[in-house]
Amino acid sequence: MDKPLIDEAAEVEYTPSGWPCPDHVGWTPAEILQEYLSACKSGADKAYSCFSDQLTTIRYGERVYEEIDVIAPASTSGSCSLFALFHGGYWQEGHFRANSMHLAHPVIAAGHYFAGIGYLDIEQLTLDDIITQAVDAVNQLAEYASDHQISSIVLSGHSAGAHLVVMLAIDNRLNPKARQLIKGMALLSGVFDVTNLLKTSINIPKLALGDSLSAQRVSPLYRLPVDPILFLHPPSILIAYGQVESPSFRNESINLHKLLEKLGMTSILFVCPEKDHFTSYTDAQNPSDSLATELVAMLNSLTLSSTN
Repeated sequence: MDKPLIDEAAEVEYTPSGWPCPDHVGWTPAEILQEYLSACKSGADKAYSCFSDQLTTIRYGERVYEEIDVIAPASTSGSCSLFALFHGGYWQEGHFRANSMHLAHPVIAAGHYFAGIGYLDIEQLTLDDIITQAVDAVNQLAEYASDHQISSIVLSGHSAGAHLVVMLAIDNRLNPKARQLIKGMALLSGVFDVTNLLKTSINIPKLALGDSLSAQRVSPLYRLPVDPILFLHPPSILIAYGQVESPSFRNESINLHKLLEKLGMTSILFVCPEKDHFTSYTDAQNPSDSLATELVAMLNSLTLSSTN
């Protein structure tokens, strides 16, 4: 059997480490990726150290990574929201404890809950299986939120994680309690048209999406127009990306924003100045970062509106 052909142009566009921010120009892709992983890990380690007394782990399934780490704010006397994050890694790599917990810092500083959601397994799962994990995780997290009088949930994801947020939100397996609590979505440098990855090493051989129809079925840009369930309880939506990401990655966010407008939903499109796919995400662990400020503003606004 002939080896599937890789689309070299798409491969370049969807390799984030090839599109560095100004501070990293001249770095190799390996150096850029290592810097990203180190920034995530150091922030996560600090979060676990600083907030160890406020940490709860929730198991939502039997697979090894089907866990959620929730960090509560130091004081829960007033109303607050929960920010729940899916890490990236093209549905194949990454770990929630190393690649998402760094964003707890601005969320906890603002007096809200933070949750890092684990998914994947030791063996590669299909994209359908991973979407099921995402739905199951959020259904379980909604039970926790309800038990702790949390007024609203903001679902967020980075890169492939942003794809999962939209796909679970339009999935009819998401239970009514979760759907009612989800008041916001923060989609960070997301992938919303999986058909663009068909002829890249991201798909071949691991995801093994065979054709355009199979990829469209798991693509938010194709599913949103025909899955109206999201519009029954429309959330506030923030779509963010780095200014110096590849044109294709920038277009993923821009096209989603335009589609939502066409469908009668509103979203905020936020560009992280001089940031790339990685630094827009890792720098947000600093509460004074522009993206962190936007995320906290969303949490504060939704908390206020939920209590009025």
